[in-house]
Amino acid sequence: MDTIRSTIPQVNDLEEYLTSTGFAKKDVKNCALFLQMIEEHKLRRSASTFRAGEIVLEHTNEKLRKRSFLTKILFGSSPSTVNKHLILLEQTFIASLDTSSTNLKRALELFNELKAIVEETLGQKNSQRLKRLEGMLLEASGEFDKAMEHYDAILEDQPTEQRVMKRRIAVFESQNDTKKCLEALNKYLDVFMDDVEAWEHAGKIYAKLFMHEQAIFCFEECICSAPSNYHHHRRVAEQLYALGGFDNLRRASMYYAAAIDMSTGADVRALYGCILTRNTLVKNHAGSSNDSSNSNGKNSIEAVENLAAAAAERLEQMYAIKQEELLGIVRQTVKVKEAKK
Repeated sequence: MDTIRSTIPQVNDLEEYLTSTGFAKKDVKNCALFLQMIEEHKLRRSASTFRAGEIVLEHTNEKLRKRSFLTKILFGSSPSTVNKHLILLEQTFIASLDTSSTNLKRALELFNELKAIVEETLGQKNSQRLKRLEGMLLEASGEFDKAMEHYDAILEDQPTEQRVMKRRIAVFESQNDTKKCLEALNKYLDVFMDDVEAWEHAGKIYAKLFMHEQAIFCFEECICSAPSNYHHHRRVAEQLYALGGFDNLRRASMYYAAAIDMSTGADVRALYGCILTRNTLVKNHAGSSNDSSNSNGKNSIEAVENLAAAAAERLEQMYAIKQEELLGIVRQTVKVKEAKK
């Protein structure tokens, strides 16, 4: 079968159809199509994936479970040679773990089926991938120490196994062990420095700990890898705003402006951020002889003033179109007070 070239809106539309009528009708064809789209985009829509997987598994022809096909699925054959239906067992298993409050028993059944085929039929008694899946099952059961034993055993043989390194991070986070979580994240990022999601995850953890400088570093790494993603620019701005000080606030305004520009004026948080930054800057630094008496300082404040005014105008336009009943409140909120002379 040719590789699907779908879009996220198409995935959304298909999921909406399945949720409304497709699952009830047991529409096998569209369930299989949905699973292929999920795999293509690497999405994690567990509830729908689990339901679709169960429906397709129920109707899967027995010949699709022959040893030759399953071997390709479990041990990394080229995707172009693997029948997409044969990844169902593992895909459905992982989805069932994500909905473990209701599907943990089913997850165990799926894992045992996988294990029997891998160990008995294929003769793979020491499958690293099976160990990882068993570790995930132990996680879902709350047996974190046993899960870590599985992951550590895998990493002894394959120290840079990406998915297992990520699972260790998830275990520490589930145990609310922030210190070990950050240590595992930093170790992971030493190896996989281009993983934007990992940098973003680390930045959010540092931000929650009020470690703003470390958070800024992480979010700036995200910008290096994905410079057109306006969320990263806004997150840097928020951390600079939290740090405070004339230079940090001036830089925050610049990052907010970048977020607004890249989102074509749609990032509401960045719009409000511009105004808050301007108000704080004017209140605390407008009269400071050290920061703003020179021409560069005055020019900086003027630029921030202009950005804030434009942001306020944009917010009024947005609310006038979408929520006119709130326009009066918004106007009072974003009103720019004049700086003290």
